[in-house]
Amino acid sequence: MQTCVFVNGPAGHGGGLSAYSCGVTVDGCSFVNNQANAAQSEGGGLHASLQGATVLNSYFAGNSAYQGGGVGLVQPTAASLIGCTFDGNAATEAGGGAAHRDGPLYVEGCHFEDNSAAGNGGGLFSLSGPLACVQSTFVRNQAGNGGGIQLDYKIGSTTVIERCKFLDNTATIEGGGLQSYARSFRADNCVFAYNTAINGGGVRAHAGESALGHYDPLYYAALRNCSVYGNAASQY
Repeated sequence: MQTCVFVNGPAGHGGGLSAYSCGVTVDGCSFVNNQANAAQSEGGGLHASLQGATVLNSYFAGNSAYQGGGVGLVQPTAASLIGCTFDGNAATEAGGGAAHRDGPLYVEGCHFEDNSAAGNGGGLFSLSGPLACVQSTFVRNQAGNGGGIQLDYKIGSTTVIERCKFLDNTATIEGGGLQSYARSFRADNCVFAYNTAINGGGVRAHAGESALGHYDPLYYAALRNCSVYGNAASQY
């Protein structure tokens, strides 16, 4: 699918477009002001389930859903977001203001700005991994946890974040720029600047809770050649 425009579309899942049990490739498309309005809806702009999804050079603005305001990707096979812009999308009740992903995801050259989530991941919520995020920017996104990115527990998964910028993102609880919960990660050559949260203004790394069975004894968090400055946390 190329150079298509999806505007003001309401639906249960995938207000603009829903691809269920089939692979989908979207290139150079725009998804604007679409809404997914079912109970626990997924993908305000685009919803893809059960098969692979590749989204290239596309624009998502003003879309909303319960989860995955711009894009909701729910399938075990690989998915990619490359050269996309996410502006002002919202997850109204759960996570992934711009994008929610349950499964492996590759992100490259994307821009996430002014997206919001009532729960986790104002920009991107990775519920299960692995995730590779390369040369992307997260600016003024907001969430309860993980203003820019939220990595949720999936013990044994690893995330690599490389040459990314996290600027002026906000979390009302933990991880203004990035929050990792029982998900090992490595950040290389990244910038975390002027992000805010109660705990972990720039980055919050948490090995999980043993009482809930989420604790990973092999958990690690590594920042290599990163710039971390101007962040603020009111508690930790």
